[in-house]
Amino acid sequence: MFSWLRKSETALPPPQTLPVGESGLTMTVHTHKLSRCDQELVCWTYISDGLEKWGQAEIVFTLKRERHEKVEAFPHEPLTLFNTVQLLAQQGQIVGSGGHSQLRTPSFLGYSALGYTDPHRLPDIPAPKSDYLQLLLLQLNELEIWNGHGATRVLALLGHQARFYPFPDWCDRKRKPLELREIATKSLLSQNPCAIRVPGAFCHLNERTHIELRLTTRARAKLNEALDELGTQEPMPFAILTERDSTATSCLVCEIGTSSPLAICREGGTDARASGAFLVVVPSDEEVTLRWMEDGFCLILPPVEFTRFCESIRTGHPFTAVDAKGTMRFSC
Repeated sequence: MFSWLRKSETALPPPQTLPVGESGLTMTVHTHKLSRCDQELVCWTYISDGLEKWGQAEIVFTLKRERHEKVEAFPHEPLTLFNTVQLLAQQGQIVGSGGHSQLRTPSFLGYSALGYTDPHRLPDIPAPKSDYLQLLLLQLNELEIWNGHGATRVLALLGHQARFYPFPDWCDRKRKPLELREIATKSLLSQNPCAIRVPGAFCHLNERTHIELRLTTRARAKLNEALDELGTQEPMPFAILTERDSTATSCLVCEIGTSSPLAICREGGTDARASGAFLVVVPSDEEVTLRWMEDGFCLILPPVEFTRFCESIRTGHPFTAVDAKGTMRFSC
């Protein structure tokens, strides 16, 4: 006879749409449940509508509700943030996937930095009709790695911490900061003076025997510009910071000093197609060597092969290489 009481306790408020500023931008807040890692989270998802008008992708931000917070009392800080993003877009300052914002005090929901990435579609929540980005909360040490080593590395580390592939699509204000001191000082990317962030570049390992680099047309042009800036002097190593490959079934996670790769997989998936965070290309007098390192891949090439690889980037012609043992191959 008291079942109606139980229903009222679990009922969630309907979506609420609020105006943002005076230019027609709005923000809709959805209160919903999200099943993640054997838990049922109550979340607020904030969705902008109107940024596209200024050339800026819409923004989706999902925030986990804390137990002491009432479901109808969602934080209003995203309202100010969306307004700031719109004002910056009006000035031509557009943020894209892999971009970030470093905030001045006071912090945003206890964090001092924000990251923007391609979204992970939320169940039962209507996505914006146009392109959109997912917003994540970052600590300053995480932002340092995001900038220097690429967003892909940080996203995989967050996914490993949360035990969710490919990265947590909700923000938990009480999560522990990532421990990054060893990565910041000992990683191959920390020691490489030329790391090139290339949106639209993807590198993955198939069946642990085939490393494949895939470039969109824009990514190839970006990489060509960067190679031209390196000049015609003595060939030097460089790293291509790649994005997570959406066709992959898993992604590598950075661990320093390990002898076997660490990866997180999609539910029910395997590591048969593992996406990496970088490809380091090294000219050397040694034989062709292909190897996994940290959460990426290393391609060591003799001078002739190194030149042929760079030429393939410029022309778009296929390039293949097989290591000296014949057990690993590379293609792009």
